[in-house]
Amino acid sequence: MGQFLDDLSQSLNTGFLNHSNPSKEKYQPNLLLNNKESGQKVLSHILEELQNCDEFWFHVAFLTKSGVAVLTNCLKELESRGVKGKILVSQYLNFTQPQALKALLKFSNIDSRIVTSRNFHAKGYLFKKNDQINLIIGSSNLTSDALCSNTELNIKVTAAQNSKIIRDTLKEFNSEFENSQALDDKYISEYEIVFNAAEQRRESLSTESSQISSPIQPNSMQL
Repeated sequence: MGQFLDDLSQSLNTGFLNHSNPSKEKYQPNLLLNNKESGQKVLSHILEELQNCDEFWFHVAFLTKSGVAVLTNCLKELESRGVKGKILVSQYLNFTQPQALKALLKFSNIDSRIVTSRNFHAKGYLFKKNDQINLIIGSSNLTSDALCSNTELNIKVTAAQNSKIIRDTLKEFNSEFENSQALDDKYISEYEIVFNAAEQRRESLSTESSQISSPIQPNSMQL
């Protein structure tokens, strides 16, 4: 623990005070992006953190089937090793896909819940390894586009488990988690009806928008 804190202190000095100060790169704060030219993906960092953690927490607004798919093999491995996690998603804008919720239910090691009554728009990932926790916060939801191709902006920081930033983040997560809806087949069946109706409205609006042939002009009141 003592050596970890010494290494972390030096890395925070590099990350937040002077980039030229030598330290261990793995503890330095890091900007996580999707970059086609360099081949960099946010997904790669999420997978690496999952593979090395002994517990994890996700709280994201939007979840899609593709987002679960890119993590499935890794999550299955964690399940076989008994590594537990909690995943909190949201019904906000009825964007989260029912099929993705069904996919989460298959993992016995993951406690999955959904926020149904608030405009929950958080995007955060925590990974615990012994007394160390890595925290990723930014713009990436749990979708394949957000993890692999969209222009995203995330930052990863390493902290001790008893640090203020980790205690505050886990306190916020646990508060939201305890006041959310547990995922089960009954809830998903009811939500699927709501989701399908919302999806039809989105498709209808998209069709109407594509059929507009002339520029929209503001009326006198709008001017």
